[in-house]
Amino acid sequence: MSIEITEKEILYDNPYAPIVKFSYSNNIDDEDMTDDEISSNIINDNLLYTSLEHSFKAFSLEDLVKSFDNTINTCFFNEQIIESEEFLPIKQIDLISTSNTWSNLIENLQTSLRHDLKLPHITKNCHIAMNNINEKNFFDNEFISIDDLNEDKEEEFPIDTMIPIHVAKIMSYPEIVNKTNIEFIRQLVRNGPDVHPGANFIIHPKTEQKKFLKYGDRNDMAAKLRYGDIVERHLIDGDVVLFNRQPSLHRLSIMALYARVMPHRTFRFNECICSPFNADFDGDEMNLHLPQTEEAKAEALVLMGTKSNLVTPRNGEMIIGATQDFLTGAYLITQRDVFFDRAKACQLLTWILTNKDGLEKIDLPPPTIYKPCQLWTGKQLFNVILRLNNSCKDIINLRAKGKAYSGEGEDLCCNDGFIVIRNSRLLLGCIDKSVLGANGKTNVFYLLLRDCSEVAAAVAMARLARLTSYYLMNRGFSIGLIDVTPGENLLKAKRALVTEGYDKCNSYIQQLKENSLPLQPGCSPEQTLESKILKELSDVRESAGKLCLQELQRSSNSPLIMAISGSKGSNINISQMVACVGQQAISGSRVPNGFEDRSLPHFEKDSKIPAAKGFVENSFYSGLTPTEFFFHTMGGREGLVDTAVKTAETGYMQRRLVKCLEDLCCQYDMTIRTSTNDIVQFTYGGDSLDPIFLEGKDQPVDYERIYQHVRAKYRYNDEYPLNGNDMNDYIYQQLQQNEYSIMDEEYKSQIIKFIHNVSLKVDQFRIKYRINDNSMAIIDEDEQELQSNLNQKRVSTIIINRSNKKQRSIPNVLYEIERCTKSQLYEFLQLCKYKYGRARLEPGTAVGALCAQSIGEPATQMTLKTFHFAGVASMNITLGVPRIKEIINAVKTPSTPLITTELINEQDQNFARKVKGRIEKTYLGQISQYIEEVYECDDCYLLIKLDLDRIRLLQLEITPMSIIDSIVTDKKMKKVKYNQLELISSDIITLHVNDTSKGNMYYTIKRYKEVLPNIVVKGISTVDRAVITLDDKNGIKYKLFVEGEGMRDVMGIQGVNANKTISNNTMEVFRCLGIEAARTTIINEIVYTMGSHGIGLDVRHVMLLADLMTYKVKFLY
Repeated sequence: MSIEITEKEILYDNPYAPIVKFSYSNNIDDEDMTDDEISSNIINDNLLYTSLEHSFKAFSLEDLVKSFDNTINTCFFNEQIIESEEFLPIKQIDLISTSNTWSNLIENLQTSLRHDLKLPHITKNCHIAMNNINEKNFFDNEFISIDDLNEDKEEEFPIDTMIPIHVAKIMSYPEIVNKTNIEFIRQLVRNGPDVHPGANFIIHPKTEQKKFLKYGDRNDMAAKLRYGDIVERHLIDGDVVLFNRQPSLHRLSIMALYARVMPHRTFRFNECICSPFNADFDGDEMNLHLPQTEEAKAEALVLMGTKSNLVTPRNGEMIIGATQDFLTGAYLITQRDVFFDRAKACQLLTWILTNKDGLEKIDLPPPTIYKPCQLWTGKQLFNVILRLNNSCKDIINLRAKGKAYSGEGEDLCCNDGFIVIRNSRLLLGCIDKSVLGANGKTNVFYLLLRDCSEVAAAVAMARLARLTSYYLMNRGFSIGLIDVTPGENLLKAKRALVTEGYDKCNSYIQQLKENSLPLQPGCSPEQTLESKILKELSDVRESAGKLCLQELQRSSNSPLIMAISGSKGSNINISQMVACVGQQAISGSRVPNGFEDRSLPHFEKDSKIPAAKGFVENSFYSGLTPTEFFFHTMGGREGLVDTAVKTAETGYMQRRLVKCLEDLCCQYDMTIRTSTNDIVQFTYGGDSLDPIFLEGKDQPVDYERIYQHVRAKYRYNDEYPLNGNDMNDYIYQQLQQNEYSIMDEEYKSQIIKFIHNVSLKVDQFRIKYRINDNSMAIIDEDEQELQSNLNQKRVSTIIINRSNKKQRSIPNVLYEIERCTKSQLYEFLQLCKYKYGRARLEPGTAVGALCAQSIGEPATQMTLKTFHFAGVASMNITLGVPRIKEIINAVKTPSTPLITTELINEQDQNFARKVKGRIEKTYLGQISQYIEEVYECDDCYLLIKLDLDRIRLLQLEITPMSIIDSIVTDKKMKKVKYNQLELISSDIITLHVNDTSKGNMYYTIKRYKEVLPNIVVKGISTVDRAVITLDDKNGIKYKLFVEGEGMRDVMGIQGVNANKTISNNTMEVFRCLGIEAARTTIINEIVYTMGSHGIGLDVRHVMLLADLMTYKVKFLY
């Protein structure tokens, strides 16, 4: 029998792989094959080509199948060519009997190969051979399990840790012998303790006798095994282990992984799961635990499995995400100018198929470019990661700003930095850390987790890791000196910037010497100078950094690619390597003097020039001078000491938190109670929602994202869109039904408010483009006419005669903008209800322990001593770990007490100055020109000369009589009476001494002269100073920052808005306003302190801590 075949079908569309052995165990690539085997493959291919070339049309089907099968056997299994017919596989005979044409034969061969070899396939007639990834040609931290143990598990995504064989021999699991595993256990017993996989002990259940398998006849012991015996076997592939890194600061510091036994002496796992452990690969030591029962295994997988812990309980953000090389690869592959031909695109896609995905079908998207050759973009390959084929139901929608977003318009970003994913298709933007990394909710994996499933998120992460790793291995990515070498133009521009900055700093120094430097509010001349110089030097470094980034090639510079993608480093690191290191800070300020009024002996005394105070002009590329190097080491030393000290501080703080909060638990009545049944909270966080499942900012749903997701996923093109009023009416009617009774009224009101805002946009859009329901009906009639004509004439296109129909001037696309139907609103409400129900806190949740871990764990990332400029250059407030300790300890006097008050008249600066004068304490010595002793023949007294010009300039409400009252009422002037004080003129006051003893009079006058300058004549004595600040975010608005205590006195000052006066001193707030105000202060201060360090923390954790401290109407600390 002969058949008609074409040469191209045989030579170029072969459905078999290159010379690689395909197996689920150890792979053997062409480097491991012998020369004879390789030669045999080449000879066989040449014979096939020659045969086809000479007698192409009369080729025996039976011979063809035999030759074809022999070739495949050789290529896949490294076996000898089968020449004898008796060795033909049974399936080959089936293929011959059922194939009467070449196309049928090829189809049957494809089906057979996919079934036997688990070969994936791609549509568009493109056949892909999957090469299994092993430890040799992949990273050591390979984590996708492809072992047969997990092959049949439904929706299983095992994440592996590599266990050394030496450890696997020591870790043992008590396996109970039964009829399904007895032969396997016997083989383990025969191997003994020294051969892996083996066994260490045999335990008889009745006698509990334990036999050590190192000694004795193991063959005899294996033969005598009975059902019910317990054999402590070695740890093997597929065992569930608990992996932990100390210190265990939070729940995710221990997680359940699948074991894979490998050679060498280190634990290995994927970089993506480093964040929960806070681990890196610089010598970290980790602990391994092996559960000893099947029940423990099951509990470990459910409670501590990696898929179940992709988000952190601290704020519900992703804690496991793409990192380092994966981010770099994703950024590079999604660039605008990255294209692949069919072969390269298909080869890349093979690497995303593992384990269960190995049998999945891939819908290769149509090429972006057809002529002169078909090309696919990297964005299209990224789409396959999210959705393998059209039957996949995992669909996400996202609009987010990337790290490279220029701010020039979402769809017009020149850097391709705005990311748009619609129905799991990347339409716009370069993928970077903002949408792939951890610590965020605008994350691809987070959306897959929330909108699809845990497995979908984990599988997509695995696919991304494999695809990007393979892409980088083939593309190449390295860093060299050429990447940090500055050009001549950059060096010239940097010199000009530094020279200009130095000149400005020198001018400020000269103004200080001449007493002509304009002072900043609340600052002394020295503080003003430091503030101005720091600002200038900061501008110099930032400008140099911008020039550096403009000079470097965004598409080819490796450090810049890593910084933009978020895989490592930042723009500051690049500018320090290439342009300028910048100012070195010690305790938040410039380098202090240490060698007799100088920073180093290399500089003059009291020198304030930038070079003498720690400014490093050079870059790491050009090299640092000796003095610059010394200043740089001073900054590094501070960081090292801070790290060493804060470990003990934060550890003890977290221990105290855990001890106080460990017994708080959610009961079945949804109250939070202690072990003694005391109620701390009636509802957790006020709404009984679990922070893990909150998708918005402290809200269970991100309404805008869910609304746009529903509009993109559920089209409902056969329905008319609603106008604004109809949307509001429909939502209100639906929420009244019992179906939505699970949602509380506040949540419903939020939904109604959101839909109301959307309806306003819809109405505004319809009015702007004159869209109404009549125009919608015209479109529907046109579509019906078009469809009827198509059905009658059976053609793909037809022109409709609209001569007798009203012509539309509105483009059809406008009807799709802001379009929303009833069914879409219904789907929106269903999603809101589902997500709200899922976010409800489960009874039995240990909310206390989670609260302590959520506050204590991120505290290790904060510096020990941090001072923040709270809008004023000279005003420092304590943040970081010391501030958290102050709040938890409820100290009576914080290190930097601060009262923030708003004014009744916020726009008038003169009014603010008057109020400041009423609050800030003013000493008599500050408003006096002099205080001198006067001795006469019959009298002696002190003469006080007031500075009326200064009083008028500062707008102080001070009169001579008020000064006399202050002198008499001062505690240090107890014996002074009104009759001793005399007002000579408007600016002169005398203080007479009544003591008759001349000796006593002399010493009394001296004492009065020493005390009088320190008498407070105006303001609150407990207030150190008040500073006026201008808040111009929402128009001109003046307010006061008051350093010191005396909140009650400040609130009573005329002109102060008492309702908007707050203090950071919780004990003072408690004494002044009560326990509820103190609770609110604790919450606000902890949230502010954490936020100042860039740490996200759900407010419900802080509320629980504040309630525990105050629920007995007194402070617990």
